[in-house]
Amino acid sequence: WEMHPNLDQIVACTAGDIQAYRGSSFEIEANAFAAELLMPSFLLSNELQFRSPTVETALRLADRFQTSFTASALRMIQFSQLPVFVAFSANGRLKWYQGSACSKDYFFKQLGSELDGDSLARYCTTELDELSQPEYVESSAWFPDDYHKHRFKVLEESVELGDYGVTVSIITVDD
Repeated sequence: WEMHPNLDQIVACTAGDIQAYRGSSFEIEANAFAAELLMPSFLLSNELQFRSPTVETALRLADRFQTSFTASALRMIQFSQLPVFVAFSANGRLKWYQGSACSKDYFFKQLGSELDGDSLARYCTTELDELSQPEYVESSAWFPDDYHKHRFKVLEESVELGDYGVTVSIITVDD
């Protein structure tokens, strides 16, 4: 309301904007504002110092800042100095993902594509409250270019968000 006073606020944010928020500049602005308000950069950088981008780290952030696991995981990768992705899948297909600033050189799986059988996400039954350790998977599970298979290792950690029917994966490239 403060940033866009001339915009009709009643229709500024529709259900469609929230579902496909990458296409809505207003929703992107609102998410960035909320993330900074709830998980301020100066506090978050201290929390993430010496921590790997894992499900456990995202859960710690969610507890510390009283935010959702999803928001915490996405904020966590914003501060990561590693090439890391948070991926959301449902019904065996990749729905969306976000990568860290260091991940730009890696060609990730295409949205809507079927999950690879080598990914942990494909057959994930681990609930969010059942912590596990990240595991190495074939790089081709998330990075479709064959030449990547021999170039780097990929750590994956996947958990089910049972009430939502989605699997959240944290995928880190280990060069």
